[in-house]
Amino acid sequence: MACNTGIGSTPIVDGTHYDFRVAGLHNGLALMEDMQTRSYWDHTTGEAIHGPLRGTELPEVRPLLYLSPRAALRQHPEAEIAISKPSLRQRLFSRVFLRRMLTDEGHLPFVFSSSMTEVDPRRPRMELGLGVWWPGTSRFYPMEALRERGGAVIDTLGDRRVLVFVDPGAYAPVAVRTEARQVQWDGEALVLDTGAVIRDLEQTQAGMEQPLELLPQMFTRWYGFSATFPGCEVYEG
Repeated sequence: MACNTGIGSTPIVDGTHYDFRVAGLHNGLALMEDMQTRSYWDHTTGEAIHGPLRGTELPEVRPLLYLSPRAALRQHPEAEIAISKPSLRQRLFSRVFLRRMLTDEGHLPFVFSSSMTEVDPRRPRMELGLGVWWPGTSRFYPMEALRERGGAVIDTLGDRRVLVFVDPGAYAPVAVRTEARQVQWDGEALVLDTGAVIRDLEQTQAGMEQPLELLPQMFTRWYGFSATFPGCEVYEG
């Protein structure tokens, strides 16, 4: 998507397996439709917003993180790395359309912008950042603000202290729950004042691995997050 969004979920609600397809665009975002009831779903939150299942939510909505090959192989040593061989048509399409869409500045094709009502003017429409939400609150962390603060900040979101950092391997931001109050870089490792060390999206403390507690999040464009969470907060440091 031009907004750079991606979320994972389980397509089973109350024991019924639903099949989904992209039915169109709304506010520049993909609008999903289940083939069984023809209800429309917000692909970001996993909530049905129109149709017989309106108000129903998909279970286990979870973020999809960007991984470098090194991090992926460290977590899954037996994994294979697939390298695609695009056709001439695909290469031309990528050169003409996708390359501009995927840059930091981004490009919103007319087919996306024509589905939008209005854009929150507080930030540039195509600005990249990490959108994080928790019951009752949502916040957008612009990549520019994260870089200006050394690529790692500790913040409070609702009743949770969070660590937001730019993973050196994937060059993408991540938000995790933390008890730390201070953090600093040691090369590509992130050292917390709790004694924990984060490297390649894995956390160790006293030589033992500890799971990272991810918050609901999206690495996305401002227009996509602000449309999904109107009135969201913006991190300014």
